[in-house]
Amino acid sequence: MVGVACFFDEDGKITVRRIRMDNHWIDVSQGRQWVDDKGLHVLIMLADDQVRELILKRSSMKWILKSVRGTDQVWV
Repeated sequence: MVGVACFFDEDGKITVRRIRMDNHWIDVSQGRQWVDDKGLHVLIMLADDQVRELILKRSSMKWILKSVRGTDQVWV
């Protein structure tokens, strides 16, 4: 199971502080973010230099965690 600890700014930007994977909270570094028809996208980097993409689906307000280099996805 994955969780996302983040803040929503007044202008709609999201600041991701950490994610929860396998019942462990992991601090992340955040890169750029953008919005398209799929939702709000945020690039993050895990401590082991793995780049991931978080996508917040507007219709359901659910997060998707996607590997940037692969096709694995985890619904949050």
